[in-house]
Amino acid sequence: MAFIELTDVSLSYDTKGSSEPEIEQFNLTVEQGEFAVLLGPSGCGKSSILNLIAGFIRPTSGTVSVDDEQVREPSPQRGMVFQSVDAPLFHWLTTKQNIGFGLRTSQAEKEVLVEKYIRMVHLTGSEHKYPSELSGGMKQRVQLARIWAMDPAVLLMDEPFANLDAITKEIMQQELQDLWLQTKKTIVYVTHSIEEAVVLGQKVLIMTAGPRAHVKTEARIALDYPRDPVSVDVIRYVRALREDINEEVRKVPRR
Repeated sequence: MAFIELTDVSLSYDTKGSSEPEIEQFNLTVEQGEFAVLLGPSGCGKSSILNLIAGFIRPTSGTVSVDDEQVREPSPQRGMVFQSVDAPLFHWLTTKQNIGFGLRTSQAEKEVLVEKYIRMVHLTGSEHKYPSELSGGMKQRVQLARIWAMDPAVLLMDEPFANLDAITKEIMQQELQDLWLQTKKTIVYVTHSIEEAVVLGQKVLIMTAGPRAHVKTEARIALDYPRDPVSVDVIRYVRALREDINEEVRKVPRR
């Protein structure tokens, strides 16, 4: 049985007095512990789907459920990692304080958890630094550690490495694979990058161009973890998916 399920979901926005559908009759299933990636052109509604699962917005029609319960509002059991490396962090708190901010436990237990995740994301030695003293990759590690420490059932990731340089992005992709292998969290990840989708995902869902977007192709990536982005096997999958996604990108009006 699916752990995350979107059934006949439509989402419309009112624009100049008329209702404009962003996604229509959208269906999605993600199993518990699965790493699913949404891949699609700009404007197809990938981030909106994450927001629907998070409970930040409600569908115009259809249902969104997690663990057999309909999503009606946000919950700490559905953690979101954002694209921005600065906005999600509290600039007046240290690395350690940022990671422990959302924990509702005793001080002793909090210390143990924070230390555990500082080690897991390789921030040892930066515990007492403020965000202004950290690189972009380090800030994103803080955000990852904070969400993971809260132990949500679902992790929603909206292009979290998009603003990082190529080398840091590759390092973060490897670290995310390591974290997922250790914890087997259920992850729904959004990206524009075919390579990133193949490197990270067990299942890649290619979306059609919006409006009225839906899932065009579901591809299973039958490769062992961790994955190397320059491996022959990864490149083969990237080539296989490229035409599918490029066909949708060509449908997006040029501005």
